[in-house]
Amino acid sequence: MTLANLDDFEKGLGDVEKKFVEGFREGIFCGHRLTHVDEHGFSALRAQYIGEIMKSIKKRFPSGDVSHISDLDTVLNASRFPNTNSALQEYGLDAVERLADFYGAHPNAAVSLVEKERMVRDFRSVKCVLAGSALHTFNYEQASAQFKSTKPRKKV
Repeated sequence: MTLANLDDFEKGLGDVEKKFVEGFREGIFCGHRLTHVDEHGFSALRAQYIGEIMKSIKKRFPSGDVSHISDLDTVLNASRFPNTNSALQEYGLDAVERLADFYGAHPNAAVSLVEKERMVRDFRSVKCVLAGSALHTFNYEQASAQFKSTKPRKKV
């Protein structure tokens, strides 16, 4: 559910609500008899409820934070990645750079939380794996064999 969805609900009824209003006049909803039917009261309560949800979401996620959430979605949501290798090459780089700037420039940190250049470089490889791109194919057997062949580190 997004603010855009809620905005749509605020402007008009959803499918279930339409069904409810149709049965509302007859005093029945999904086979259940309704008592104390008040169409105007329902409409006012509905508008107030949607308004309160929207106000709570905006309070919890200020507009400045929403851009970071959107950038994280761009970077981590593989279902949004482009289907072509050429488009995938440049996809998300602006978002990664904004995230690196945001998380790397913490005023109370003695050192940067992330290294921007490394984050951008690593994202180029990771997004190919996440997208299942032909640029980088993941060979489970090869990775498993390599993992098994590495010697455990000595405890210090």
